[in-house]
Amino acid sequence: MRIVVGRLPPPGIPASHSGRTAQAALETAPSRRTAESVKAEGSQAFARCEYTRATELFTLAIQLGGPRHALYGNRSAAHAAAGEWSEALASAELMLHFCTSPRATSGAAPPPPCCSR
Repeated sequence: MRIVVGRLPPPGIPASHSGRTAQAALETAPSRRTAESVKAEGSQAFARCEYTRATELFTLAIQLGGPRHALYGNRSAAHAAAGEWSEALASAELMLHFCTSPRATSGAAPPPPCCSR
């Protein structure tokens, strides 16, 4: 894509992101995306067997403040599907940590089934 100074970017590309990669746009405008929407994109990537992309999206959703136990579990599954066993184990351990933390169990909703012991 060629950028000419003084012209608008192509439709659908914000002017602030023209000429940058999609990853750079993701990193600079996270406030426009919600953790739930990013999690949904990660789930779609996982369903398409795009495990590296799914891992990146679940990580971004964690950074945006989504439900950590669920997102770490999803990220663990994506790592495992990609054969990245050490990373899968690390994410699974974090999932269990957040499942058993006081913050995860202090709300009105019961802890998720993955955390039942």
